[in-house]
Amino acid sequence: MTTTKKIDWKNKLILAPLTKGGHVPFRKLCEHYGADITVSEMAYAFKLVKGDRREKALLRRTSEKGLFGVQLAAQKAPYAIHAAQMAMDSGADFIDLNCGCPIHDTVKRRMGSYLLKKPTQLGQLVERLVKSTDLPVTVKIRSGWDEDNINALEVSKILEESGAEAITIHGRTRSQRYSKSANWDLIRKVSEHVSIPVIGNGDILTYYEANQRKERGQCSSLMIGRGALIKPWIFKEIKDQKSWEPTGEERLEVYKLFANLMKNYFGNDDFGIKRALPILAWHFSFFFKYLPLPMNQFEKKSIEHPLIQTRLDKPVEWEQREKSLEKLLSDEKEETHFKLALFLLKNPEADIKSLFDTNMELSP
Repeated sequence: MTTTKKIDWKNKLILAPLTKGGHVPFRKLCEHYGADITVSEMAYAFKLVKGDRREKALLRRTSEKGLFGVQLAAQKAPYAIHAAQMAMDSGADFIDLNCGCPIHDTVKRRMGSYLLKKPTQLGQLVERLVKSTDLPVTVKIRSGWDEDNINALEVSKILEESGAEAITIHGRTRSQRYSKSANWDLIRKVSEHVSIPVIGNGDILTYYEANQRKERGQCSSLMIGRGALIKPWIFKEIKDQKSWEPTGEERLEVYKLFANLMKNYFGNDDFGIKRALPILAWHFSFFFKYLPLPMNQFEKKSIEHPLIQTRLDKPVEWEQREKSLEKLLSDEKEETHFKLALFLLKNPEADIKSLFDTNMELSP
């Protein structure tokens, strides 16, 4: 089939598909702060075809504003083709085939990063999917299965021949997970040897690191995952080409906006709040890691080693102030994340100082 939708993949900022975190409210939050393209959580094609309700919920479009892709995990073409049609019917702008997921549940089903071990089979799968859907098909891969089998270039050439419209490369192997820095030199090598757009992914926490990685990888666009989980406004920073170092009060406004998006999605009643609470608290377990990283202080360090992979100290003044908002928002305790999430879901307009007055003891 000839795709009816054409997507310009140049200079786009893309929110990565995030297991657990890639739901509609978080995608909307990132879109609010400048993400050009958002992608669903990975959905198993065979579960979609069998009518799994939870899996079908993953197809929900972020909004009518930006571009939205559905990421599928598949090993058999008939399932992938059927699931792609379901995604198109749900409003997706493109299909992304997952060939990078490292988790055991996916790999044991011979999906995700397992397909990197079978480049020819992967190419046949992509070719059949491309020929059977009107939507553009992209593929997300890793650098390889392990350090002895780095085959991103070989796989990318096969994907191009099979009709993929773009390739995203997470510059780590399946076995590395996050133990090593992403290999942007490999991303550059692929960019130089294929004619379709290459999207680089890995270790972006600041706008100046985004600039460094894009230049080093010579890629068309950037995909951001963990960096967005820590500070969803990273897309704004990259577009503005300057750091936004929010005050405690400004960070709290981000938290409130997110809590409202969660309630709008899950519901404002007790049942909706009960569903939203653990997810919002989980996100706060990333938000607390935020640190101001001005370029004049951290650019050199970021070139030597990615800041997201570097242990950095909190500003001293955050710790010195008694009952400071910065201290509360940077608290690493899970209990604090849950109590703050509950407070914002139930009392969005209440004074945050009441948390200090009750020593974080919130009423159930």
